[in-house]
Amino acid sequence: MKLFDIQTPKQSLQKILLFSFSVVFALSIGEVALQFALDSMQHKGYFFMPPRHKVVFRPQPGIMPGISGDSNFYTNSMGIRGEEFTDQDTYRFLAVGGSTTQCSYLDQPETWAHLTQETLNRNIRGKKIWVGNGGVSGTTTRHHLIAMQNLPLKEMKINAVFLLVGINDLSKRLSHDKGYDPNFLNKPEVERELLHQTFTGTYHLYPEDPLYKKSALWQMLRKAKQMISREHIEDEVGKIYITWREHRQRAAEIRDELPDLSSALEEYARNIKMIIDVAQEKSVRLILMTQPTMWKTGLPKNLENLLWLGGIGDFQKEIGNAYYSVTALENAMKAYNDTLLRVCRERRQECLDLASVLEKDTTVFYDDVHFNESGARKVAEALSRYVLDRNHF
Repeated sequence: MKLFDIQTPKQSLQKILLFSFSVVFALSIGEVALQFALDSMQHKGYFFMPPRHKVVFRPQPGIMPGISGDSNFYTNSMGIRGEEFTDQDTYRFLAVGGSTTQCSYLDQPETWAHLTQETLNRNIRGKKIWVGNGGVSGTTTRHHLIAMQNLPLKEMKINAVFLLVGINDLSKRLSHDKGYDPNFLNKPEVERELLHQTFTGTYHLYPEDPLYKKSALWQMLRKAKQMISREHIEDEVGKIYITWREHRQRAAEIRDELPDLSSALEEYARNIKMIIDVAQEKSVRLILMTQPTMWKTGLPKNLENLLWLGGIGDFQKEIGNAYYSVTALENAMKAYNDTLLRVCRERRQECLDLASVLEKDTTVFYDDVHFNESGARKVAEALSRYVLDRNHF
C-alpha cells in the first residue's frame, strides 16, 4: 500500500504553474464577460442609476405608514427612473434631488414624478409630457451642481428641471458638526468624488487610472464599495429604518441649541446660484422646491417615534450619538428653506414653496421627510398646479 505520494520539485512546480495558469485564465474569461456585460448595459455618458436597472422593494407592514404592496423600481436606457424617450415627447421635465425625489419605496406609478407626468398629460391637450426621475439618495446641492454641469441636457432635449433640495445639505451640516467644510467645492480633488456619488450608474469616470484599475472587475468592486459607503442605503423590506429609529431613541443627548449655520447657509445659497447660472447657460427652465418635513414643535409621540434623522457623527451606523430636538430641526430646515426662497426672489427664479402647503403627519410622510403614497400624490398635485397655472410650454 502506498502511504505517501512523494513529488519531485519538477512535479510540484508544474502543479503550481498549472494552478496559476488556471487562475489567470478564469480571471481573463471573467473580465471578458464582465466587460461585455458593462458594454452592453452602458453607453458613453453620465447615468444617475445603472441603465435598465430593476429592483423590487417589499416594505414590511408597520415600518412605513402609508405604503403598501410591492414597490417596483426600474430605470430606462438613460439610467433615469421613468419611461423611455420617444419622438412624440413635446416637453421633457427631469426631476433632480435626493431620496425624497427618488422615492425608492414607492411603486413606479406612485412616485411624485410619474404622477406629475400623468396629471400634466391629462390636462394639456396636443402635447405629450415626459417627466423622468433622476433622484439619488444622499445627494446635496454640491451633487446637483455637478449633475447640471455634466448632463447633456440639450442633447437629451430636457426642457425643464425640477429640483427638490435642502434636507441632505442640512443633514450633512449637522452630522459633520465642527468638521463641516463650507468651502468643500473649492478643492480641485473633490470633483471626481462628487462625480461618482452623483452618477452612480456610470463606471468610466477615472480616465487617468492605470490599466488594471480600468478592468471591469476593478470597476465593479469599486462601485460596490461606493454603494456600501453611501449614507442612505435601502434594503428590500425597510428594516434599516427600525435600526435608525432605535439609534435616535437611544441618543446620548438631545440638543435644543443649533450650531452656527451661517457659513453652511452661505454655501447653500452659493450652490443654488451656480445651479441657476448653469440652467440659464444651457437654456433650461428650472423650478426649485423647498423641502417639506414632519418636524414641528409638539409633534405627537407616535409620530416622533418614526423619526431617525438629525444625528451628529456617523449616526446611521453608530449608536449612542447626540441628536437635535424636533424643534431645533424644524428651525434649521426653515433656515434652509428661507435661504432658497430668498435666492429665488433675488434672482427672479421660479420656486414652489412646497414646505408651506403640506401637512406634517402620516398623510404625507412615513418618516422625517420621505413621502408615502398619499404624500407623493399631494406633491404631484401642488407641482402640477404650479406648472399648469404658468403653462410655459
